[in-house]
Amino acid sequence: MSGEIQVDPYTLGLSADDWTDQGSRVRTARDRVADATTSGFTPAVAGAAASWTSAWGTVLGDVADRAEEIGTRLRDAQQAYAVTDVTAQETFESWLGGTP
Repeated sequence: MSGEIQVDPYTLGLSADDWTDQGSRVRTARDRVADATTSGFTPAVAGAAASWTSAWGTVLGDVADRAEEIGTRLRDAQQAYAVTDVTAQETFESWLGGTP
């Protein structure tokens, strides 16, 4: 193992899309849990059901936030690597003095 790390900006972009998509899906699940009614439960159970939906809504919201944050950071990394690659290419081409 050489210790080198190779980064493929295209793959970073795909990963960013996947994380953002998963965050959106989890947020949808959170919204559905938050919208769940406890009206079908007896009064003895309704309080526990409301507490459960509230707690899980919070957990799912936190998971969605984190997934979307990872997607954003991967997208930022992809853009940074792409800019660096373009700058390196332009620098190399200027060293060549315009030679094709």
